[in-house]
Amino acid sequence: MSAILKSIRKDINKELDKTETSLLLVLLTILGVLSSFSPFYTLLGIFGFIFIFSVLLNTKKTFLVAGLFLVFQAAIIRNMMALSMPSNLINIVKRLDEFVWVTILLCLALKKVQSNGWSFKKTYLDKPAIVFAGVGLISTLVNGNSILWSGVAIFLALKGFLMYWMAVNLKIKKSKSIFYYKVFLYTLIITAIIGILQFLGLDILNVGVSERFDIRMVNSIFRHHGLFGSFMAMGVSLSFGLLIGTKNKKWLIFFIIFFIALIASSIRRCLGGVIIGFIVIYLYKRIKIPKTYKYGLPILLLLLTLATIPRLNAMAKGTEEEYGESTAPRYWLYYGAFKIVKNKPLLGEGPGKYGSFISVLRKSEIYEKYGVVILDEYKMDTYWASIIGEYGLIGTVIMFFIIILLFKCIIKGYSTSPKDPFIRGLYIGYIVLFIDFLLESLVTQAFTASWRTFIMFAGVGLLNNTIENKNKPA
Repeated sequence: MSAILKSIRKDINKELDKTETSLLLVLLTILGVLSSFSPFYTLLGIFGFIFIFSVLLNTKKTFLVAGLFLVFQAAIIRNMMALSMPSNLINIVKRLDEFVWVTILLCLALKKVQSNGWSFKKTYLDKPAIVFAGVGLISTLVNGNSILWSGVAIFLALKGFLMYWMAVNLKIKKSKSIFYYKVFLYTLIITAIIGILQFLGLDILNVGVSERFDIRMVNSIFRHHGLFGSFMAMGVSLSFGLLIGTKNKKWLIFFIIFFIALIASSIRRCLGGVIIGFIVIYLYKRIKIPKTYKYGLPILLLLLTLATIPRLNAMAKGTEEEYGESTAPRYWLYYGAFKIVKNKPLLGEGPGKYGSFISVLRKSEIYEKYGVVILDEYKMDTYWASIIGEYGLIGTVIMFFIIILLFKCIIKGYSTSPKDPFIRGLYIGYIVLFIDFLLESLVTQAFTASWRTFIMFAGVGLLNNTIENKNKPA
């Protein structure tokens, strides 16, 4: 015990200087003031204090742990909603990740400034991200919107870029990044097995199974088949890449389990996305696929497909029924975006006004202005309708350029990666995952939800670090 205390004391003396110590004292004072008003806020303050303390002591580990927490955050939120817990508490948990990223970002900036001035590692995404933020501010001024709330909306829109930037500048060692991916995939395989058992009729977590259009849908721990399906698509993509990259049959078992779980979730867009991703890999000549997998995997997928034809037919029928309804919320969101483009084509209605979390939080009047009458829970159902409506055609082109540059980073990373089978396998998996995300972004917030953007943007940043730093001591 004394050795542990000695180690903690050594870390504190090593990491905390006068500036950071003063910051901790201020936070303690604020915590004391809050305690006189509300015990609930005091409890939040204690957890916040502990988190900030961990960020100051070890920013890199906290960044990776926060990335793993996002898997459980999605499940926790859905379970809280199902249990009818207070909306304020749900919103706090829902926005907790934003607090995490802001804290890590500020701590990273503080440490960089103290050590070597404003010397940050430049990335391909920096300039277009800055231009996008500039377009957002111009749109804000032109539309006479609140600069404060527009600034928050721009931050949320660029969350993926910020995660990528933090991952690159933290310079996390290759061994730690590989460990993160292994823990992430093992976490997902547990949720996949739970989902498959639910689908087979085992009563786990009570609400593990639901129905829609007479289709049996599996939720696993997430209480929502959409979340489960998206996570399974991540597992399918990465295990597929690792199987080709490492030739380790363990990842074949993972791939089969993830694929079955994906079908059990009934999420059609994810299934279509990963299959298109597989086709891209097979057509990409630079990726040398061993003959065993080049011919064996398509046969395996064909057998799995034949075994699940009745279910796939039911999913196709459900798709026809669902998207045949003219009142589908996504139709209305794109309809509103189209009307905004006709009215304000270049800059849109401004950040935080349409299709984003801030637009819901601030009860934006834009929906009524353009006759988009849908429930708040459906107003964030699509990514591109939001970008078009808030940033216009100029902002949309720039954001699409940022996303394409990220794909360029993946392709370049694979081409220049060292002969590490695991890293090369992850890059292959990321090509599949990017194709899936791009397809999903048409009907989901694929590039703004933290649990998605961490895997896509921060994940690519972690992989790029493994190439450039080649496991130098961090």
